[in-house]
Parts: sequence; structure tokens; C-alpha cells
Amino acid sequence: MLILAIDTASPTGSTALRNDSGLVALITVSVDQTHSEGLMPAVDDLFNRARLKPDDLTAVACVTGPGSYTGLRIGAAAAQGIAFANHLPCAAFTSLDVLAWSVPHAVYPVCPVLPARKGWLYARLYRWIDANPQPITDELYIKPDELITQIQEPTLIYGPGLNPYRIMLQEILGDAFVNLPLVFDSPRADILAELAARAVREGNTIDPEQLLPHYLGPSQAEINWKKRQRQRGEQP
Repeated sequence: MLILAIDTASPTGSTALRNDSGLVALITVSVDQTHSEGLMPAVDDLFNRARLKPDDLTAVACVTGPGSYTGLRIGAAAAQGIAFANHLPCAAFTSLDVLAWSVPHAVYPVCPVLPARKGWLYARLYRWIDANPQPITDELYIKPDELITQIQEPTLIYGPGLNPYRIMLQEILGDAFVNLPLVFDSPRADILAELAARAVREGNTIDPEQLLPHYLGPSQAEINWKKRQRQRGEQP
């Protein structure tokens, strides 16, 4: 078995290869470029360093959202293209679920967060039960000050969307804000690959055409359209 995993839900992109023995290769990059520029070179580098090729793949995995609208589209399109070209099944997972799996067997609830537009966040709270992170809220498209109201006990808060609000949340939440090392703020495509390998073994895969982005909040295009509609309505 060989799985290619792609995570482009946040500004930090992560790709990984995993076989039956474990992790083969992992590239995680946070640079000032779009995923359209960096993703396929990273995938090519991944195969070259591992001395493998797409023909060797068993399946392709991708996070479907929530997250960056452009990033999710780029990741899904790349995964679909590779899967179609090589007649492969796909595995899809939400970005928040994958982040929740990155803190295994946590004693406290975990709250991964991803950046959204205009200073909002995507977030979800989980509690580890029977060796699995179980959601205890819906997926949230929420302002940072409203996220505070969701935290009722000491909670591990982390993820790519946290850094601009870390100090503010720490000051307001006090002991309810439980710190993790900064490494947990980055997405982990190796975890996505491990989840995908389990999905392949259990037959829980989808066809490439079913690998579609999952948008939680409104896109910028929707926001602009509604703004234009309001402006037209205000004209005499």
C-alpha cells in the first residue's frame, strides 16, 4: 500500500507518502506563495526523494475543508487529477478532524482552529473517548471573542489560525487555555495519510469525482455579491 496525502487547507501546505510500514516522506512548507505555485513541485519532490512514482500509489487522500477557499480547490483538483490519471480511489477527511487526531489520547478537550476570512476562525471542540477524538460541538465559523464562550473547562487550543489571537485568548481564558508546543500549530499530512490507510483497509474510500471542497463560511465572491446587492438596494 502507498498513500499520497495532501493538506492545503491553511497557508501551510503539507504532503506525505505512507506505505504499510509507516511514513515514507513528509514535506511541510509555510512560505509566501500560493499553493498553486508550491503544491505540485512539493509532490514531485516527495516522489523523487522517496524514489517512487505515482504509478506506485494505492490511493490519494486530501482534506476537504473547512479552510482556505483557494487552497482547498487547489488541493482537491491536484488529488483528483492524480487519482483520475492513475485510476485510484480517494479518501477525504475534514481539516479539523485531522488536526484533532494530531493530539492523541488528550486528557483535556482539544480545540483545533484554522484561519478564516476577515479575522474569523474555523474551529471545533473534541474529547478523546475510546481512542478516538469525538466532536462535542458542530464545526464553527466564529469570531475569536465568540470562541471564548465555547470554552467551559481547561482545553488544548492550537492550530494554524491561533497565533494572532494566542495572547488575547490566554489572557481572557487563564487556566482554561492549555498550551501546546508551537509544532502542533502546523498541519500534518502524515496523520492524514495514516487515517487514509485505515480507510483503504476498511473500504471507506470514494471515487475521485466525489472529492469536493467543504466550505463552512461564505466565499469572498459570495460576500462581494451580497455587498453589491445591498448597495443596489440602497440606491434611489
